[in-house]
This record gives sequence, C-alpha cells and structure tokens, in this order.
Amino acid sequence: MKRNKDATGAIIERHLGSLEAQIMRVLWDQPRLPVRSVVELLPGRRVRAYTTVMTVMNRLFEKGLLQREAAGRAHVYWPAMTEAEFLDSISRKMVRTVLAEFGDVALTHFVGEVRQGGPVSVAKLRKLISEES
Repeated sequence: MKRNKDATGAIIERHLGSLEAQIMRVLWDQPRLPVRSVVELLPGRRVRAYTTVMTVMNRLFEKGLLQREAAGRAHVYWPAMTEAEFLDSISRKMVRTVLAEFGDVALTHFVGEVRQGGPVSVAKLRKLISEES
C-alpha cells in the first residue's frame, strides 16, 4: 500500500518526534552529511542550535538509526536504513506488540477490518496468507 508523503511524515514524526524526524528526512534525501550541513538544511524558519542537532543526531546514532564516521574534527552521518525500511520496522513492531497484548482478539478485529475494506481487501489478505503457506 502506497502512502502519500504527508501521511508517511506524520507516522515517522509520531514514532521519532519532530526534530528527529526532520533530521532523518534530511539524511534520507542527502546522506553522508556533517551536523553543520544538517542544521542548514532543516526545514522551517526556526534556527536550531548546532549543539542541539548534534545531540539529537548522536541519539539517533545510539538508537541505530544513523551511522557515522569521523571526518576531521566532526562526524559525517548517514541513515542506517531507508525510509521504507524504517516504516517496515515500526509497523512490524506495532503488529508484534498488538498480537502479544491481545492475541486472538487482535486477529479477529484485524480480519473484521479487512472485511470492511471490501472484497478486494479480503482477496489481498487471502493471497498473502496463501503465499506464506
């Protein structure tokens, strides 16, 4: 299922927070940047302090979302995964959490929601299940 950029951005922001999401979007568009370049490319009128952006980027590195290497006295950063891989990762975690917490009840409601999507949605689910068997 394709999502529009606004919906994707909202999902990413919900899982990362505003500044982390903005930084990831900058680096998904232009990987391998130092902190100073990221600061300059952040959207909006609000100027972010270099140290704030550096701290957030370090946090993203510690979370495994960014990779980095030394480049003189600074670091160059790039995403550890693509935007699509990140969305896949968070959706997989969400499904696992719902299934672990609610079990069969979650499956029942999921199938009910698919049915409400109509015959095309049901056919897609059947196809996915048969491919996994």
